Amino acid sequence: MANSEFARRQLKKHGWKEGSGLGKDEHGMADPIKVSLKMDKTGVGHDPGKEFTDHWWLRVFNEAAQKIGKKDKSKSEVPMSEEEKEKRNKEQRRKNFYKGFVQSATLTNGVEEKIVSSDSSDDEENDSANAVRFVFLLALVKCIIQFYQFVS
Repeated sequence: MANSEFARRQLKKHGWKEGSGLGKDEHGMADPIKVSLKMDKTGVGHDPGKEFTDHWWLRVFNEAAQKIGKKDKSKSEVPMSEEEKEKRNKEQRRKNFYKGFVQSATLTNGVEEKIVSSDSSDDEENDSANAVRFVFLLALVKCIIQFYQFVS
């Protein structure tokens, strides 16, 4: 079983007999582990094909593209005073600032329930922010594609 004398002596010292398996009931491995040389620079367990089959960036891009240009038509536009507009804009800026950083949920009886914001992005400001995000995602996808072409 073992090509090394040291390994053979150690196994025999612990009760192993040539041709039998390892373990108390001798049901374990009977043949030694085959050694192979690893010449590439990837980590152990790295699957080089996975980066070509997992298209997470395409999924994210499609989700972002579907959100652009959608408006909620259920809200009717009611004339507001300047003070109300300013207050609403201030609240909207605050919500938008934390929207990208905070994700909240409620844990009820061991089940996580996501809290969905009831406000919609009707403002032109939100549409322009979405357009900026879209352009950023396009640039990111382009960089990722160029990186993969460079690596392969």
